[in-house]
Amino acid sequence: QYPVYMGLSSWALCTRANFAKPILSGKLTPVAASQKYVCRKSLKLWSSFILKVSFAGWDDKWFYHQHIFVQNNEICAIGSSKLAAWHKKKIIPVPAVFDTIGYEYKEKPPPEWLLNHFIEDSHSYNKIAASL
Repeated sequence: QYPVYMGLSSWALCTRANFAKPILSGKLTPVAASQKYVCRKSLKLWSSFILKVSFAGWDDKWFYHQHIFVQNNEICAIGSSKLAAWHKKKIIPVPAVFDTIGYEYKEKPPPEWLLNHFIEDSHSYNKIAASL
């Protein structure tokens, strides 16, 4: 259930950040490259919880979201998503995305722990692909 909520919350955050119009007009297509989460406790079925999602940072190519799941004042899981904007079969650089949505680009490097979190994905993918 966590990955579904992470995907929906990323869409909600992008909508609040002015991505809706460029997405609906076909100028941008959001793509998720990777999602990871660490679950310490399952969410109780049919009970309420709080999901805090934020932009953890970005680099020239990727946006990084952080997701924190809280229930009964306890953190149940922490997740992260690596996303990009796609148009005409290529990834749009982050500064160009900011220009498209009408924001001034300002650097916000993602935390080191978050980058390391996704570097492992690349290494695993390369090892598997090489063995095929």
